[in-house]
Amino acid sequence: MMNYKYLVLVVLWMVSIFCLSSIPYLGHGIGGYHVQFQREFAHIIAYGILAFLMWCSFPKLDVNLSKKILVCAFLVLIYAILDEVHQAFVPGRSGNIKGVVFDVIGIVAVLVWLGVRQRTVVKTRRVKGVAW
Repeated sequence: MMNYKYLVLVVLWMVSIFCLSSIPYLGHGIGGYHVQFQREFAHIIAYGILAFLMWCSFPKLDVNLSKKILVCAFLVLIYAILDEVHQAFVPGRSGNIKGVVFDVIGIVAVLVWLGVRQRTVVKTRRVKGVAW
């Protein structure tokens, strides 16, 4: 049911996010609007990548697309919330809902793209008569 190669990548990516979240006073008080934009964009990209890796680690759920999307979204969202809670205990960092909102943007964008892509591939295979 799981693709363990991608599961290892999921864990490594989660560890990377955790390590970056553990850096105290990360850029606190420097920069301006462009630095804030970069941080928000980093949330979107990091959790979009995590959603992609999570998607790839569940190949057996391809038959039930909505279930696959919900499982991936739920697992990545739980990690995003836990990461923000973790940041609340790091000196100079704060865990806030805004970080989770940007995480969700990345998660939803990637999962919608993958869902549309998957549905298109399935329809194409049915039209051409290609077996799984």
